[in-house]
Amino acid sequence: MSYTHNGMIPSDLQTLFWDTNLDTFTPEAYPDYTIFRVLEYGDDAAIAWLRETFSESEILRVLIVLSDFLEDDGARDFATSRELRNAAAAKTLARELAHGQHLPPSVRVFLGSLRSTELKHLGRQCWVAIIVFWEEYFSALGSEPAFAVDGPHVAATLPMLHAE
Repeated sequence: MSYTHNGMIPSDLQTLFWDTNLDTFTPEAYPDYTIFRVLEYGDDAAIAWLRETFSESEILRVLIVLSDFLEDDGARDFATSRELRNAAAAKTLARELAHGQHLPPSVRVFLGSLRSTELKHLGRQCWVAIIVFWEEYFSALGSEPAFAVDGPHVAATLPMLHAE
């Protein structure tokens, strides 16, 4: 891989950091931001660089991003489950499924935009129940889930040096 700027980001990965001043950016100083950006937008080569740059535990601790919200786990279909018929039922199910489990404190959870084509066919009450489920589920796991419409919005919420 070839490097430009300060030699920290390979030249073929620099487009992943479009809003970052690469002359002063150091991936190790901003691991959450770097890992998030590569996981969200990178290809296989970017993931390989990420694994060379950060440990597996650093990569795994960073974040969980849900952009679809629909989970089909074999036990229930989120689009049709009676357990998700309304917000109150969704909260109960979330607490039940999260019981006894915890996320490490460093894990950040971002709930993305609901762009699934399946959601267009759901009634508003079901759609709201699914959102409430995920908020309650991750809260019960010890996280403070945040909503983010897209990658750049999420990136803007992270402490980071932006391009000047």
